[in-house]
Amino acid sequence: MPRVAGSKRKRDDDEEDSDYAPSSSGADDDSEPMETDSEEGNEPSGSSSDSDGEYESGSSTTTTSSSRTGWRPPQKRRRTEEDEEGEEGEGDEGSAVRRSSRTQVPSYSTLRKQYIGDDPSYESFTENSRGGKRITVILGPGAYLESRTDAKPDPESDFANALKAAKELYPEANFKAGHLLNHSLGGDGTKVGNLTILAHSANSSNNSYDNQIKNGVGSLDKAYQEINSLGLDIGALKYGIRVTVTVDDSTWGDTYPDNCISTGLTLTAEVHEPPQLEQLLADKFPDEDDRVSGWQGILERAQRHMEDVGRFVEKANEHSDLDNEL
Repeated sequence: MPRVAGSKRKRDDDEEDSDYAPSSSGADDDSEPMETDSEEGNEPSGSSSDSDGEYESGSSTTTTSSSRTGWRPPQKRRRTEEDEEGEEGEGDEGSAVRRSSRTQVPSYSTLRKQYIGDDPSYESFTENSRGGKRITVILGPGAYLESRTDAKPDPESDFANALKAAKELYPEANFKAGHLLNHSLGGDGTKVGNLTILAHSANSSNNSYDNQIKNGVGSLDKAYQEINSLGLDIGALKYGIRVTVTVDDSTWGDTYPDNCISTGLTLTAEVHEPPQLEQLLADKFPDEDDRVSGWQGILERAQRHMEDVGRFVEKANEHSDLDNEL
């Protein structure tokens, strides 16, 4: 194509008006060289009036004449996970991007434990007709259950026969097969070792203790969620609520079925191995920049829930002595 007079002057004027200034030093320029699919010598003209494409260069927008040359502006490629992983290995050791240096928090639902350590330990009296003598367990953050097992002992068992006899002899007591470990906390209602003959009034009073334990487990669950959000290994914790229920050796009398009815229960609870969160954080993440974003607020919430656990345990222990009477 013949050159048009003054076209050189026009191009110079366009370059002077442009805000884009290429870097004078390649060491400071992070941009990749522009690639086009035009043939050699077909440069896009900044003065074309029939352009149909634009590309951004620096802070300016340059109009291109793709209809004449077939040239297309380079498309900005989206960053991929591979790009970010590659950046983590660039530079000196420890110079990974901030996103990769933050701790990754695992899903809490997969780590939520019902019990800390062993399942409930049920101990029965030698005389099976008396039912359970003692249970102990350390409740974890997942101890409170939506489902439950009602008290349904084997109808042919010695305990079931003693319960039936007690009901017939003392109808006013409205005896029930009472759980030692509450059914909502995983207490098995089919195990004689978790059942005892309780008067209706005693069974109702037992709820005062159980409800505080349930509240404590709820706060324990919230505390564990926050601890997990800090990036700490909650699977290594032994933090929970130890519950112990002991049935009195003494009975209503020496004859059957009085000798199958205990005079009362002792219910105790204690906070088991509460973690020292600040120390755990310092040990695992001595550099605060490596901790999760907003870790201070998460830590405060975790400690507040832990305090609630302690308060509910104290309230439960206010109902530790249970009299089994008419």
